[in-house]
This record gives sequence, structure tokens and C-alpha cells, in this order.
Amino acid sequence: MSIIRAKLKLGSLLVVFILLSSFYAFHTVSLWQNAVSFSSDASTALNARVKTAKWLSQNLTQNETALVSLPFVYYALNSSLRGRLIDYRYLWDLARVPISQRDHRQDVLKVRSYFIDFLMETPQLKYVIRDWGDIYSTSLYTVTANDDLFFLLREVAAFPFVLSTGWSNKIVIYERMQYSILLANDLTFPPKQFSLLPRDVRIQFDSYVATIQKASPRVGFYLPLEKAINTSKQNYLTMQIKLDFDDLNLTTIFYYDRNRDGKFSGYEIDYVRSATFSQTKLGWVAGEWYTIS
Repeated sequence: MSIIRAKLKLGSLLVVFILLSSFYAFHTVSLWQNAVSFSSDASTALNARVKTAKWLSQNLTQNETALVSLPFVYYALNSSLRGRLIDYRYLWDLARVPISQRDHRQDVLKVRSYFIDFLMETPQLKYVIRDWGDIYSTSLYTVTANDDLFFLLREVAAFPFVLSTGWSNKIVIYERMQYSILLANDLTFPPKQFSLLPRDVRIQFDSYVATIQKASPRVGFYLPLEKAINTSKQNYLTMQIKLDFDDLNLTTIFYYDRNRDGKFSGYEIDYVRSATFSQTKLGWVAGEWYTIS
């Protein structure tokens, strides 16, 4: 009887051993596969930064800098970039906002305003890198704001990637746009040159704003630009206005005074390009401000 029990016990232990061996073998293979996928994904994401580092080293000229996430990564990838990169963390330090506040909209908007000022006031800054994986930069781009940030940036390169899970993203390289003043008029007093159509339209300049008394279905208010527009390049003109009209079509016209008569002589003679904006009654009731670009 004891011999039979011993055989049964050995048989049970053998079954347990086989089950445990199968379990660990299965999970070892699974863990190995996960490790391989993780390593492959990490390499794929890193490769986007490798391409970014190479691009910067080839396109940054002497005395030019770039705003980046995780600059130490780029230093490790390309030593020639040392001393030429600025960390997004600098903007948070400049605004005196701790990174722990990155989920608070007002704090992020404050840092974003410093970001915009930095773009406008730093002539040596040439490129800005938008990286999906940095807590110091992500919220600055995703927060909803009506400001000039994306008018100051122009995409010049991108390095996308796709992980084994199907998740995809990219690193984007922006060039900092440099603007010259095309229109500089303080409309609290009459500008040096301006014209109105029709001629009998009245305009009032005071300490608050310029007010045009609308006297006909179509009113034209024409101001000369400080500098000419180079039509071979991409140009932007941004105006922020508040319109106190129930229903309105506003057309911004860029024209060259081809016949030299000092006024807009019509689309056939002087016309270059125009953009039309319409205000609805809903916007008029709300008293909204608009940015036209």
C-alpha cells in the first residue's frame, strides 16, 4: 500500500512540475517578446531624435540656437550641438511657474506668453523643436489660446514614427519667423496718410479708438504700409479689431499703387490680393475681438 502511495505522490509531483515548467516557459517567452517589443519601440522613438540631432547639426549656423526638449539627449547624440541648445525649462524658470502647475491653464498661459516674448526678442533663436515626450513643452502647444504663437512658427521638418502598438507621433522642427513692421498706425489720432471711400464718410479719432460713421453700404478705409510686401516670400499681416456692427463684411486689401495716383484705383489697376471676414449678429452681441491674418 505504501509503495502505491509513493508512486501516486511522485506522479502528482511530476504533473505539478510539468505544469509549473510550462507556465514559466510560457511567461518567459512572453516576457522575452515584450522585452524585444519594448526595446524595438525605444529604438524607434530614439531614432526620431537621432534624425533631429543630425538635422540641427547640419542647419544651425554659427551663433544660431535652437529651443529643444531634453537637450542632454541631443548632446549625447551629437556633441557639436553643445552650447547651442536652450531648454524649455528656461521658460518656466523665467515665468517663475513650477512645472507641477502644468495642468493649470492660467499658469501654462503665463509661461506661453513668456514663450512668445522669447521668440520675438531673441534674434539668435533659429529653430524650435516640438517633442511629444517632454513635460516642459507639451502643454505650451496644446493649451487653447488666442495669441500669436503659431504665427511666429513655420514647420520646416518633421520626423514621424510608429510603435509596435500602433501608437504614432512625431518630432516637429519649426523655424522662428522674423517679421518687419508693415503697418504701424495708432488710430487714436489721424495717421499721416489715409483715404476714405466714399469721400463723405466721417471718421472720428479720439483717445480710445477710431470710429467710422457708416454712411453707405460699402465703406473703404485705406492706409499705406510702412514697407513693401515681397511677393516672392510668405507674408503675414495680423490685425486685432473689435467690430460694433450687427452684420458686416470686412475686406482687407493689399494693393500696389501701380499708377502712382496716391489712392486705390480699383481691382483692375492696383489690386494684388484680398481677404474677407464676416461678422455675425451673435459675435456682435457678444462684443468679441477678432484676429484677422
